[in-house]
Amino acid sequence: MKDQEIYSEIAKLLYCEAPDVSSEIHALALHVENSSFISAWTGELKSFDGSFSLSVEALRKITSSVNELKEYYLEENMGGWNIAHFIALPSSKRFELEFDYCEELEKDEISFSEYAGRLKKSSRIHPK
Repeated sequence: MKDQEIYSEIAKLLYCEAPDVSSEIHALALHVENSSFISAWTGELKSFDGSFSLSVEALRKITSSVNELKEYYLEENMGGWNIAHFIALPSSKRFELEFDYCEELEKDEISFSEYAGRLKKSSRIHPK
């Protein structure tokens, strides 16, 4: 259940850091080797408004949690990924997580910003 504890920690941080908790809260994390890049925003996935900066402490904690999550997934042979999309849905009191592996990011063929922009134009990493 270690992964559930990590999800809970990330969800709490996003709720505390987001300037608006009346709509969806998103955090997109790229994990490459032992470092992470994180983008956060509120509103619908396709929204280009609502970006917010995480505090240094929250960024440090989320980065550490993403690294811990990646390590856990590797130990448990639960698949390879380099993108984690955290979605807090305050109205329904839910927290969702989607994973993706983007070879273009791994090979530095596109930037994290380009991937985030591509994601925001879609409906989800893996449409339901």
